[in-house]
Amino acid sequence: MTIGLFFLLASQIGAGFSRSPGQQEVITVAIKVKAKSLVLGPVVTLGDISSVEIPDNPKRTAITAIVITKAPPPGESTDISLADIKRKLRVAGFGKFVRLLKGPRTVRIITAHNEIDRAFLKEGLARRSEVPPNGMVQAAI
Repeated sequence: MTIGLFFLLASQIGAGFSRSPGQQEVITVAIKVKAKSLVLGPVVTLGDISSVEIPDNPKRTAITAIVITKAPPPGESTDISLADIKRKLRVAGFGKFVRLLKGPRTVRIITAHNEIDRAFLKEGLARRSEVPPNGMVQAAI
């Protein structure tokens, strides 16, 4: 009786995951390079300039971490060709993913300006205007 119940349950569970014979599972795999990208750090990675759609999470993480080039100085820009990106992908050991690269022939990389936020300004002004406990202001000579 238990063996019959096992096979009945197994057939019911399997029915939920079965496909018709001609139907295949569609997995989207693509690396879409952006035409323009803003970067914040000192280097440009493939993840900064593209969206990587690969179901294998460790590979996706490794591909997005590939360093393409140094970032331009803050507030400046540079162009990178799609051929350069393909070369970096091959050098990193992901040559089979080169055919998945889609996008413009040239990517414009812009490095963000160094920004000073309000909290930083308030902290700096507070330090400058601090009065010593004895009430006397000391002047630097």
